[in-house]
Amino acid sequence: MIPSFICLILPVTTLASTIQPLNYILPSYTTADVTLATTIGHQAYDRPYVHPGNTTTYEWWYFDAISSDGESSVVFQPIMYNVSVPVELLFQLVWPNATVKDIILGSNHRLYVSTRGDGSSGIGMADGGVFSWVGSQDASEYTLKVDIPDEDISGTVTLFRTAPPHVACSETCPDARLDLFWNLYWMNPVPDAVAIVDIKVGSDRLAFTRNGYHDKNWGPVYFANDLNQWYWGHGRASEYSIVWFYHLDIQDHITTSGYIAKDAQILWTAYPIMGTNNISQIQGYKIDFDAGALGRFAFDFRKNRQVTKYSWYGRWIGTMSGGRVAEKNESGVAVCEQMGPFF
Repeated sequence: MIPSFICLILPVTTLASTIQPLNYILPSYTTADVTLATTIGHQAYDRPYVHPGNTTTYEWWYFDAISSDGESSVVFQPIMYNVSVPVELLFQLVWPNATVKDIILGSNHRLYVSTRGDGSSGIGMADGGVFSWVGSQDASEYTLKVDIPDEDISGTVTLFRTAPPHVACSETCPDARLDLFWNLYWMNPVPDAVAIVDIKVGSDRLAFTRNGYHDKNWGPVYFANDLNQWYWGHGRASEYSIVWFYHLDIQDHITTSGYIAKDAQILWTAYPIMGTNNISQIQGYKIDFDAGALGRFAFDFRKNRQVTKYSWYGRWIGTMSGGRVAEKNESGVAVCEQMGPFF
């Protein structure tokens, strides 16, 4: 049994309108050691946090969307972790017929990122295409665009946030901590959203409306060498939005984080999770939240599709049901991942 993890809920105190806009050209490298902020501070919370970086640092923005039946999805992930390929776009499309298309756009160009309020916008000129995202000042809306002529792909993904942003153990505020582990930092600007997807691939079209999500990760040293297992997922069951995170390092140190929101309000942050490291046999997850005086919440995720399948990394899309224990079960869809061990 994995122990519960209880987080303190703090009030939001930073106003996006008071934050100075900034522009970044990424990646920017230094030969010196890099010191990363451990709290949000008084800057945009969707900003680049590794600036400048060095030969060991990494950073990415992650966006996804999943259809109402849990059969289709989109992932959009600009990432910087290798000085030989400064910027890559990891782009995945999953169709209702189970066709999966993975594209990695490498680039010797730069990623241009600007922040306005708490939101960010970015554009990258990758080999064979262009990708971009535009975030609103309060980070509540994002529009992603991709145009890859070499693959005959073009389209948009739009996210409208429906649940408040947070870090691992609190809402967003200047003192909110960002470090989950010494080499793993995390911020969740969009825990849940209404997503509108419209992407064309040749004569085919992938279009749906349902759940969306956006977070970002970064760190001083890539985490693979210290990782045993990492479970993560997000989903919606009717009015409940949930995000969960379980990290086990090679010294068996456990870091967990959980999130439940309803009606655009955070309810609580605590959970144990059970799982297996045999990726080929995973059928789902059971996620239990102990919310103290609010009671217990339980959710079941069942996979419809395994959309990545490596010995060290798996991603699944599927259905989710649950809610407050002893009350009516609600239903919806979710995305789950498992990473590690890498070696």
